[in-house]
Amino acid sequence: MEIFLNDYKNIKVALIKQEVYNDLYIAKPYDSEFYKKSLKRSGPLGFVEIFNCDFFIVETAEDPECKIWEEKIKAGIGNYRNSIKTQYSNKFDNLTQSECKVKIDQIPYEEYDIIISFDISIPTRIVKTFPKQLWCYYISEPPLSDWKESFSQPLYGYDIFFTQLFSLNKGKEETKSHVIDMPYHAVSSSTYQKLFGFNQIEELEIKNKKPTAILPRYCKQFLSDIQFEKLSEFVEIKITVGTVEAYLRSLFHADYYLRLGNTNKFGNETIEAVASGCLFISSTKGWRNRIFNVKSTTLDSLDIQEQFDALINLIKHHEENPKLKNAAKNNQKVILNRICFSDPMLRLIEKLEEKKIKEYYFI
Repeated sequence: MEIFLNDYKNIKVALIKQEVYNDLYIAKPYDSEFYKKSLKRSGPLGFVEIFNCDFFIVETAEDPECKIWEEKIKAGIGNYRNSIKTQYSNKFDNLTQSECKVKIDQIPYEEYDIIISFDISIPTRIVKTFPKQLWCYYISEPPLSDWKESFSQPLYGYDIFFTQLFSLNKGKEETKSHVIDMPYHAVSSSTYQKLFGFNQIEELEIKNKKPTAILPRYCKQFLSDIQFEKLSEFVEIKITVGTVEAYLRSLFHADYYLRLGNTNKFGNETIEAVASGCLFISSTKGWRNRIFNVKSTTLDSLDIQEQFDALINLIKHHEENPKLKNAAKNNQKVILNRICFSDPMLRLIEKLEEKKIKEYYFI
């Protein structure tokens, strides 16, 4: 994977979101550490690892294609009814998104090779003005019609649709040349350590005698007080809070990431856990993407008590068999590096080269 770090820093990438987009980074233009300034998810930091990236928050355009945030409200997805307030209420380093925004025509699009929009933050009229750039987009919520329609063709003048999917079993969407299964957390096993400077030696120095486990807050509700106490006999349980950097540091200093229950989830958190070096142990139900359910890491029952009993046995087994634990971690790491990083990034680079050739030969 070092080839990415050595060979592609000459590719300039612009990451762009709207001021009403209530996820990812809150930073002014050209902030070199924008990726550290998120109150929620870490996002596709593999782009920052291998390319020369800038980040922009733009004003919300009135063009109809730029109003996906309204569709989220209509669809009742998450807490998007507060999107209008997001531009003023979400803060990092005492800066709001509104204070960090620029007008959509102030970005020097011609300076970038690849432009990546979260939802459709840049309207078609501007996309068509810069035909040499490779225009890519995420639709942040898969239930939306724009996400589903994007498998058939790229929307609004863009070139490439990022599905957010990460699967070992590729589906019919791969027959479409404009589709790339680029996860929302497109990262490698080296991304967080390189960008945030996490130190493995430091991790070993502060490590407790007991292994440490991250338990997501939504999973804690499935455990009774007795179960929580029993689990605490085997691992030091961490329930994370704080900024993205604090969250990732907690993951980096943990041995396990434990996911109990059958809650329906897309699965982005699994990538952050494996990329941070945790052994990801999970139930097999509820996930849209289950690529890390490798041997000796799965809780197969739907019953919470049976899941809990299996979890305790798995932890004991791994602690008694370090080679087995390391093998499972390495299996998850190999899958991560291929499916969530090298495969989609190589495909993106190929698409960029294809567009350059077409422009050169006026195809």
